[in-house]
Amino acid sequence: MIAKVAVALGDPARAVEHARRCLDPVEADSQGMEDWDAPFAQEVLSRALALHDQRGGAVGHWQRSMEPAEAVADPEDREILQAERDRSPW
Repeated sequence: MIAKVAVALGDPARAVEHARRCLDPVEADSQGMEDWDAPFAQEVLSRALALHDQRGGAVGHWQRSMEPAEAVADPEDREILQAERDRSPW
């Protein structure tokens, strides 16, 4: 949530810092996470990198957010994730 607030406030350095702090534990212990943790973490890092004008990294993390999203079991969780992806700013 801190990364999302930093994105909304236009603070690229803080957004990237907190987005990476969100993604690190997800990548370190994917078995201990919910099926929606990885796509949300990738999505917020993508936004943060885009804000930081690192478009190549942003696109890569955006694409990685799609792969685990297919594995989200709960249709309501998938719908929430899609709504977040569709949300501005980009």
